[in-house]
Amino acid sequence: LTKQNATATATISEGFDDPAYDEPGSVWYTLGTLHGEKADNDLAIECYQKALDTPGFDKPGDAYNNMGSAYEAKAENIRAIEWYQKALDTPGYDTPHLTLNNLAYSLRQMGRLDEALEAVGRVLGEPGTEGQHLLGASQEGYALSVRRHPPDDPPGVAILPL
Repeated sequence: LTKQNATATATISEGFDDPAYDEPGSVWYTLGTLHGEKADNDLAIECYQKALDTPGFDKPGDAYNNMGSAYEAKAENIRAIEWYQKALDTPGYDTPHLTLNNLAYSLRQMGRLDEALEAVGRVLGEPGTEGQHLLGASQEGYALSVRRHPPDDPPGVAILPL
């Protein structure tokens, strides 16, 4: 995968030199994604920031969410939460349920379980989340479980000892 990422990074970087290519923000965003997959989170953050700084960049919510994920991978949950909130505050952001799930994970990592439950409960209020079951284990020996089957059932949320 590392060799594939290096090849993809080199190919995408060529887009910066092509005068016909008019979406450098998308190139920076894709580079950020590739560096994140390589666990080079500092470089991923730098690339996402360059995408956000590009006039006309059309995916700010996605970049904010991915910035949060990069900070979360660095165990900087406070900063991750800030970026997730920016994603959720972005007008027209089309995947808030993904960010809410990420937000819940960071909150749980910080021991803020009531807030994590609230965020996951909000996931179930988003369109397209019917029938989901989310489960994640924490280092403290607890799991966060959310269920909703069928769509008209109220969500069930619980913190369970492992």
